[in-house]
Amino acid sequence: MDFVFEDLSFVKNNEYFNFIADGYTLLGNKLYTGVRLQPHSDYDIRVGADWIKYYGLNNFSYIIPSISLHLDKGKHQFYFGRLDTGNNHDMPQQIFAFERLLDARSIENGLQHKYTGKRWQSDTWLEWEHFIFKNDKDRERLNFGHHSKWHFPFSDDFGIQIPVSLLLHHRGGQINRHDQPSPNNSAIVVANFSSGLGFQYKLNQDTSLGIQYDFFVHSINSNNTEDFVFKTGKAHLVTFKLDYQQFEGKFSFWQSRKYIAPKGDDMFQSLSRKTEIYFENNEQATVFAGYAEPDRQLLYTSLSYHKEIARDLHLGFVTELYYQLNKGEIHTPAYSGVIQNHFDYSMGLYVQYRLQSRLIHFR
Repeated sequence: MDFVFEDLSFVKNNEYFNFIADGYTLLGNKLYTGVRLQPHSDYDIRVGADWIKYYGLNNFSYIIPSISLHLDKGKHQFYFGRLDTGNNHDMPQQIFAFERLLDARSIENGLQHKYTGKRWQSDTWLEWEHFIFKNDKDRERLNFGHHSKWHFPFSDDFGIQIPVSLLLHHRGGQINRHDQPSPNNSAIVVANFSSGLGFQYKLNQDTSLGIQYDFFVHSINSNNTEDFVFKTGKAHLVTFKLDYQQFEGKFSFWQSRKYIAPKGDDMFQSLSRKTEIYFENNEQATVFAGYAEPDRQLLYTSLSYHKEIARDLHLGFVTELYYQLNKGEIHTPAYSGVIQNHFDYSMGLYVQYRLQSRLIHFR
């Protein structure tokens, strides 16, 4: 029996002043504590809890217990219960936001299969996001996801890769309350899909260059799109990469047409997710609800650094700069503004520690 302790200390500052995404700062710790029992070399069982504490608050924001069964069959890994969310399943942030790792959204429960081969890796999972009982007011929510990547090396220095990502977000249920009239469907599915083609060339032991193109689409299975507004949408992403030792640099161009992703990063949505902060006569004014930029264009660059600074202790730093090309315009009694050729940026500092210590040895 082992004791497991994992800690992610983070500071992420989003200086966003556009009409789509909120600007805010996240500072805190995300912990996992638990015990691991391995009755057999092929499987282990974990019982533990995730703890999330934001600085400036006296209490934990989340304490979420979990149980997981992990089956290890070489190239195949199976999880039942708490899933291995890793680096957000390696999904692109336009479908799965990076900040999920800093809150409770990345604590997923359900079923999962991972495969690691020489030229193909995949991660397929079913997450039960919200369980319902009879006559619940809320609908059940679940997510089916898949990410895979094919690698085709042509030499020791040059190769191509083909990524594929799929996420189906479902809201529905048969035993929850169905009040009529209702603005919502009895069930709805939002599908996000992306694929692309990437090239990578290794200049030397420390440096490599890459370029990748990705295509994104979304579709909703109902004409009543609820709060998602756009039934279908698409986007294009071109990225240039430079890796040097522990540094990674990216320069990207994003162009979207009515694109939405329920779990994606706010900055890449065509529909605003900003908080309503303006009031008129002590009543909340409607400024951003329903606001859209159907044709959104962004140039953005990122620089990241990662290094193991001590045994089991990792340091990471990420900075991102966004330049909005398209015009955004809002005119309401409570607020009026226009932006174009506009800069936003974010910075993040992360320290991660993992410990697994033997408590009891069973013979």
